[in-house]
Amino acid sequence: MTWNVWGLRAGTAAVAAELRRARPDVACLQECPRGPLAGWRTRRLARAAGLRLVRRAAGVALLVAPGVVTGDAESHREPRRRSRWWWAYPRAWVSARVATSAPGEPGPLTTRVVVVHLDVDAAARERNVARILGRHDGEQRWLVAGDLNARPGDPARAALAGVLDEVGIAPTYPAGPGRTPRARIDGVLVRGLTVRDVEVVADVGDLRGRRGRQLSDHLPVVVTLGSQGDDPAGEPR
Repeated sequence: MTWNVWGLRAGTAAVAAELRRARPDVACLQECPRGPLAGWRTRRLARAAGLRLVRRAAGVALLVAPGVVTGDAESHREPRRRSRWWWAYPRAWVSARVATSAPGEPGPLTTRVVVVHLDVDAAARERNVARILGRHDGEQRWLVAGDLNARPGDPARAALAGVLDEVGIAPTYPAGPGRTPRARIDGVLVRGLTVRDVEVVADVGDLRGRRGRQLSDHLPVVVTLGSQGDDPAGEPR
C-alpha cells in the first residue's frame, strides 16, 4: 500500500482506521508528521493501525504488519535546496528488505522496498531518482512506491520506469468530496515481481476525520504482488 497521509490533518485515529481497513502487509507512507515529535507521532499511528514502524525520515515512513520480517533498513536525506527566499520541503527516502509469507510460495518473498516522496522541482526530482537508482539498482527484486510528484512521461519518472516496471494506476490526485482525481502522480514500480491486482481506494476521498477534515488530498493505492511465475493466491500487498 502507498498513501500520502497529508500530515495527519484529519487526526491519527481516522488515518489509522483506513490503514486497518486496508490491512496491508507493507504500508509506504508520505507526508507523515515532521518536527520534534515526528517519531513519536508516527509510531503512535503505526500502533493505532496495528502495524510496526520500520524506518522514517523527513515525512516518509515504512510500516509493516505483525509477522513481517524486515532487515537492512536505511534512510537517506536529500540535500535541502533553497526555494526563492526560504528552504524547500525536506526530501528523503527510506528502504528495507521485507520478507512476507504467502500461500503457494516456497519460502518467504523477500523484496527491497523503497518509499519515496520526490521533489516538486523537476531538476531536483531527477537528482532524487539518480541517487535512488545509484543506491538500489543492483537489487534483483525491489520496488519503489510513493508520491512521485510527476505524471507519466516526466523525465525523473521515465528514469525509474527505464529500470523498473511501472504498475498501471488510475488517477489519485487531487482527492476530496466532490472532486474527481485527474493526476497520476502516485506510483509503484517493481522489478522481479508480478502484479496480481491494483486498487485505488476511491471512497477515501469522501471520508472525514477530526474537525470534519478530509483524510488526504491523495487516494491510497493497494497493490497485490507475487514473485514472478507464482500462484497469485494470498500474495502480499
